Amino acid sequence: MGAAIRIRQAGERLLPPAVRARRTEQRHREREAAEARRHAERIARRRESLLASDDRLRPFDGPDGQGLIGLRAEAFTTREASAANLDLVTEAAVRAGVDYFLVPGRSRTRHVVGIRRADKKTFLNAMRELYRDSAVYAAKPASGGTLEASPALYAEGALPEEVKKAGVIRFARYLLGPSGRLLAGLEHGCDVEFWRDGDKFLDDPAYADKYARLRVQVPEDVLARSWVAPRRNRVADVLPADQRVPAAAVVAGRRHPTFEPFTRPRVDQVDFPIDVVYTWMDGDDPELAAERARHRSRAARIAERETGASRYTSRDELKYSLRSVHAYAPFVRNIYIVTDRQTPPWLDSSADGVSVIDHRDVFSDTDVLPVFNSHAIETQLHHITG
Repeated sequence: MGAAIRIRQAGERLLPPAVRARRTEQRHREREAAEARRHAERIARRRESLLASDDRLRPFDGPDGQGLIGLRAEAFTTREASAANLDLVTEAAVRAGVDYFLVPGRSRTRHVVGIRRADKKTFLNAMRELYRDSAVYAAKPASGGTLEASPALYAEGALPEEVKKAGVIRFARYLLGPSGRLLAGLEHGCDVEFWRDGDKFLDDPAYADKYARLRVQVPEDVLARSWVAPRRNRVADVLPADQRVPAAAVVAGRRHPTFEPFTRPRVDQVDFPIDVVYTWMDGDDPELAAERARHRSRAARIAERETGASRYTSRDELKYSLRSVHAYAPFVRNIYIVTDRQTPPWLDSSADGVSVIDHRDVFSDTDVLPVFNSHAIETQLHHITG
């Protein structure tokens, strides 16, 4: 130790206790600030390296202002986004040799995977090894589908302790449109639930309170051989040994393991086909406008607001609505566009599941045509064949 250091330390020992305490606290804050700067620099370098590794990755600001990294998607539907996040979770489980099963979760935009809590460390290690250099995020979900805190990026280093210790962890990639607009985030992620062995659940110091919150109540001798979920789902949060009958569920053409009780029909399931019907016309069509004016002149007195051109103006609302159905309503079977001898110029009428229906094909009495009253048109929609 140099003489200068010894002299400085001796001088500090002669200072009043309050002054020594303030200097010690100041040095502690300076060390913390220096470590925070080094940590921020490491994260910045890792983010730069990640962005440079894939030209599809783009930085963007999240809803709360957090700097995030998203993957540019060439096409997007909610079904594909949710299935992709399910695949990234199950791939890690398969690589690690960890058994998983699909759980009927409460969300309509997220898949849920169950894994035994005893396999949690093995699974998380596999996730870290597989996605340490990718734009995969992890977060601890809160009730109602929100997040406890901002999501953590695997490429930035180890996950926060509160995430790793959670009974449920959500994983996802952020998807961006060609212009960088956010299409999907963790609301389409995959939740991984870590189910406890029943005998370990019985040994929990808070067992009485946790047992009271279970949806499925079973005797303790049955519970000891059961698996217990960290939260409720649509079917059962307790799986007794005799109910863990292997079954399969298909998501996006891929078979995933589950258990037979989770495959039974539920009262909230929609198992009948759903079609969408649009009534549309191009108000800028000069022939149609002339015909409408001719019939209006012969009609009884009608308020201008009921027959004005604005009621027939098209601003391509149909185009954007069809895009929304494609992206967010994968359950729709057929789409019917009912028009008066018109077809939107931008529409690919050969597209699978899309049909253009003329008024003459639905009106039981075609002598009443043309009809410009939407209420009259809607009374005939049940004549669509399909």
